[in-house]
Amino acid sequence: MTSKPEYFVEGISIMRLRTRSCAYNGFTVVELLVSVGVISILMALLLPAVQSVRESSRQIQCKNNLHQIGIAVHSFHDQYTYIDASRTLETIVAQMGEAPMAAAFKASDEAVLNGTRNDLSAIQSPRSYVCPSDSLARRNEKHVSYALNCGSTLGQSSGVRKRRAPYQFRFSEATDGLSSTSLFAEKLVPLPDLELLREADGRKSPLRYDWRTEVEFRRGEERAVFQHCTSPEVRAIATRGTHYFYTLRYGDPPYYDHILPPNNWSFTSLGDHGVGPFASSSQHVGGVQILFLDGSVDFVSSDVDVEVFWKLGTIAGGEPAAR
Repeated sequence: MTSKPEYFVEGISIMRLRTRSCAYNGFTVVELLVSVGVISILMALLLPAVQSVRESSRQIQCKNNLHQIGIAVHSFHDQYTYIDASRTLETIVAQMGEAPMAAAFKASDEAVLNGTRNDLSAIQSPRSYVCPSDSLARRNEKHVSYALNCGSTLGQSSGVRKRRAPYQFRFSEATDGLSSTSLFAEKLVPLPDLELLREADGRKSPLRYDWRTEVEFRRGEERAVFQHCTSPEVRAIATRGTHYFYTLRYGDPPYYDHILPPNNWSFTSLGDHGVGPFASSSQHVGGVQILFLDGSVDFVSSDVDVEVFWKLGTIAGGEPAAR
């Protein structure tokens, strides 16, 4: 009787053949699978660490950006004895080493006076004006990631920013101390086409959106505003507010206030021309970078004591805050 080929015997030898055919350089299929599994686990463990290192690098770059802005502000103040307290980032571009941009801005201003228009479409934001962690910030769209301190009160500036001409701020006005007074903080670039966005889309990126609450905010009631605007119930029923469009040279000058700690929602209200808290914000984990008037930069936690944060926002509140 003719015997069957080996691979027909009880289904055993065929498995041996498969195992042999898949063995490379002394590794069997099982060993290969175990190796792949170990590598996958190591990759899963390493990925968060790699992302953390990258974010740390971006945060250092962001801090360096603000340092460069601080140096330029002090250089401008040394030269002119004041800084522009409305469009600060535009006026210091020469001090930022952007001489061609400064010349283009000057030519544009002269063109407006002559009744003509100078094309600034090729202008890009300086690299130091854009936080590398902000995923929507684009230099070619003239975005800026840093906003001027408007203070800690509703409807008026108790900070560096001034709402009316002449827009001149002198360091001597900061009687609370330069090291205790905020100058710039991070603020995320708003969502594009905000006027056309649905509220549901805004809720996916609430820090890039301006929310409206159906109450009237009044000056002197900042404590009540803080309680109201940090309430989950209020956020649940908030609707789309007023859109403030800001980029370098175009739109409203970017600003923020100290009524709400970092990374809270920004609001407008029914009264007082829709004035409301405009919070600083970033995509760094747990807080924002803040540039102080003395040129130093600190990372301020989203959990900062609100009383301390209010003090950091005023230039002459009589309450210098320890950092």
